[in-house]
Amino acid sequence: MAEAAPGKEAEFRSTNQTAFVVGHTGRTGMALVEELVNRNIFQKVVLIGRRNVDKYQGEKYNMLEVYQKSNHDYIVKVAELAKAGGCSHFVLTSAGDADKDSMMMHKRLKGEVEAECTDMGFQNLSIFRPWLILAQADPQFSRRISRMLLAPIIYFKPTLMSVPAETIGKAMVNTVLEPSKDAVKIIDNKGIHRVANGKECEK
Repeated sequence: MAEAAPGKEAEFRSTNQTAFVVGHTGRTGMALVEELVNRNIFQKVVLIGRRNVDKYQGEKYNMLEVYQKSNHDYIVKVAELAKAGGCSHFVLTSAGDADKDSMMMHKRLKGEVEAECTDMGFQNLSIFRPWLILAQADPQFSRRISRMLLAPIIYFKPTLMSVPAETIGKAMVNTVLEPSKDAVKIIDNKGIHRVANGKECEK
């Protein structure tokens, strides 16, 4: 597991901060929760979602609190609530092809969310733009097909267009421990791999 600079985790832990995770039942969300629990840098981790996950049972997960809400589908609304609640560092998972001016709905919506979150003026906003997110068991047929088609690229250029969900989780935690000097930082697929390994992402 990649570690942050010496002393960073202990220093951050002493500030007794709380993290909240929206979308903790997805691949990236689950990986992030595991990373947060294993690194133990937050006093409390609040999970916001529609349902409980049975895997979060046992003493290891005592720091977790789950709020079951039905109206947290819209990330922009979550960002607004976070900002109003005093959140200083908002971490957003977007997409590698996000573009608010795109004619394609998926790209455009991702881009619009990025733009609206940027306009909120967080002290730090980290936007992660992964391409194909890899998981050991992916139930979605389209993603399994994409993984098969991109298999040669994934093998020869593993950081180019793919990233394991666990790597995103590590990168997110490292970004919180050592935030960018820029108020808004966009981290592309290659950058996610670098940050997960404790390196500063490429400019």
